[in-house]
Order: sequence, then structure tokens, then C-alpha cells
Amino acid sequence: MVGKDETVKVYTESDIYKTIKKGQKKKLKAKVIYEGPVEAPIQKDQVLAKLKIIYDDEQIGEYDLMATKDVKKINVFSRLMKSLNYLIWGDV
Repeated sequence: MVGKDETVKVYTESDIYKTIKKGQKKKLKAKVIYEGPVEAPIQKDQVLAKLKIIYDDEQIGEYDLMATKDVKKINVFSRLMKSLNYLIWGDV
């Protein structure tokens, strides 16, 4: 993420409950889909990604992942330094 904070926690609107057969836990997968890096500013409750729940190769749920807080944009000098670091070192 490019902003004043390097990370932001996310949440879903409601708790997620899925019932699966006993001993079939290996067939359950969770996938986070997003386009990154996510640019600031970010507003609290803004949708940042999707969470897909997959069981036995079948999607059984999809949920919005939303920001738990606001993230402000960083100043021009800090953005320049982050860009240079990215060019030299990659995604650090």
C-alpha cells in the first residue's frame, strides 16, 4: 500500500460461517482478490478486495473486504523516496 501507513487491516460486514463435512478441511480454500498496490487516500469502510471461499473447487461465498480506518496520502517527497526505493529494490 502506498500511503502514510504501510498496511491497513480489513474486515467483512458479517461473520462468515460455513459447514463442511468432517475430515474435508483440506478441500476448503480462501482466496483474496485485489489489484495492488492500493493507493492512498483510503477511507474507512472502503472496499479494498474480495474474499472468495472455495470448497472442493466450487465457490461457496464471496465477501467484500473493507478498510478498518482512514489512510492519508503521504507528501510528495515521501512518495518520491518510496518510488525510488521501489525502482532500486523492488517491492520492499
